[in-house]
Amino acid sequence: MRFETKPESVFFIGITGGSCAGKTEFAKRLRTALGFEYCNILNQDAYYLDQSASFKGDGSVNFDAPESIDFELLYQHLLRLQRNEPIQVPIYDFGSHKRFSKTKTLFSANIILLEGELIFTQPKIRDLLTECVFIDIPEPTRLSRRPKRDMQERGRQREGVILQFEHHVRPMHRRYIEPVKQLATYIVNNDFTAGEVIADIVNKLGIDS
Repeated sequence: MRFETKPESVFFIGITGGSCAGKTEFAKRLRTALGFEYCNILNQDAYYLDQSASFKGDGSVNFDAPESIDFELLYQHLLRLQRNEPIQVPIYDFGSHKRFSKTKTLFSANIILLEGELIFTQPKIRDLLTECVFIDIPEPTRLSRRPKRDMQERGRQREGVILQFEHHVRPMHRRYIEPVKQLATYIVNNDFTAGEVIADIVNKLGIDS
């Protein structure tokens, strides 16, 4: 099957897993395999609610519970993409912890990769997904990656990052993320299985090389 550039139907593939599990990297690899002209990525992190009034950098703000995400807006955007309509994706600033006034246009595509650690917690979003991929990486590995990412990309201090992991990331993972692993159609736990899953999805969608 060769997709058309203007899709008649849209396939949503959900990619989830714990913080710093490698979701973004997997999404990029999958998009490359599926074809850039037929596939776009939408990230849950763009839909964070404004936390600027309460953020102090001490790990006290919980970014890892479903209440921190504007899931209603995300859901409405998915419906628009399903109708082949473009959306205006929020741009969240991790420095000020609020959205910029400007947005980014994302056009619909044959395949939309929806990436985020809490997306499987929302039944109406899960119902839109054709496939669900769970990136299952051990906690020590994820914790070792977190300070580097947050310090380099989000301007955080190491102590605050560690406190946030202990106070929110770990307990929220156990409460919200680990239980939805059973809903996944694919589980990725290393680079080899990642390659297998990507190949299977490409084959399942019947994409020509």
